[in-house]
Amino acid sequence: MNKYLRVIIYALCDIIIVAGAYAVATLLTSSDILGTVITLNKWWLLGGLALAVALNFLFKLYGGMWKYAGLTELLMFILAGLIFLAYNILMVKLDNLDIIGVGWAFMASVGAYAIILATRFAIKLKEAYKRLHKKNTADKNTKKVMIVGAGYTGELLVRDMFSGKKGNLFPVCLIDDDKSKIGINLHGVKVVGDTTKIEYFAKKFAVDLIVIAIPSINKGDMQRILAECKKAPCKTKTVPSLVSIMEGQEKASDIKEVSIEALLGREQVKVNVSEIATYIKDKVVLVTGGGGSIGSELCRQISK
Repeated sequence: MNKYLRVIIYALCDIIIVAGAYAVATLLTSSDILGTVITLNKWWLLGGLALAVALNFLFKLYGGMWKYAGLTELLMFILAGLIFLAYNILMVKLDNLDIIGVGWAFMASVGAYAIILATRFAIKLKEAYKRLHKKNTADKNTKKVMIVGAGYTGELLVRDMFSGKKGNLFPVCLIDDDKSKIGINLHGVKVVGDTTKIEYFAKKFAVDLIVIAIPSINKGDMQRILAECKKAPCKTKTVPSLVSIMEGQEKASDIKEVSIEALLGREQVKVNVSEIATYIKDKVVLVTGGGGSIGSELCRQISK
């Protein structure tokens, strides 16, 4: 949907909601409804409708991606609602509307912004339902994933997997060395233990893939975690390094193979094959231990 059209639809809905809140508050707080309707200053009411829309623009309540809404957006709603409440109380006081009182202002303001809030966060609730539905309907084609790292990147991966952006990958548990995080849930996925428990939980949850989601990890910790992952009967992948993410080469939520550098615990040695070839060309070479993995690879390279 075009963003301008979406803003117009939101604004019209808000006008209807505020007008409805004014009407319901009048019905519930006045014993003389007709007298109240006649007494109310229509310009004040129109001003309330315009103010609600203006506040929602000011606090950016028309342009957000509500499926990612959080505490910041909720705070914006509260601030807008408080200003709207102050306006309605002022209207009652200045117009001497004793027939309805300040209770009318509270009922109209709280009711209006509660409904507006519900219309926005309904999108987030829909996303939460989709995640819960996917969790309960995971089939045999789904790959169960253990995510190591319950920070920003781990949370991003969980959300992407639930939304279907990662294909058939499905998060079943999280691992983190921060003891304060153990036991908490990220979008319904529990942080079950620290990195020493990787093998245990990988077997317990029948994990198909382990993803190390710590972009800022140092080589020592990467080696230690990889050693734990090797004990588990599943494949291990990782996310890009912090440098790659900051330089814009890759995204934090990208999943890729573990680099050679991470496996070796050092930078990969660049071998000048053509220069080495001059030492062994047209010569008989004896390779000791040729039956092993390294020896057999040397034989293969030398034979070329």
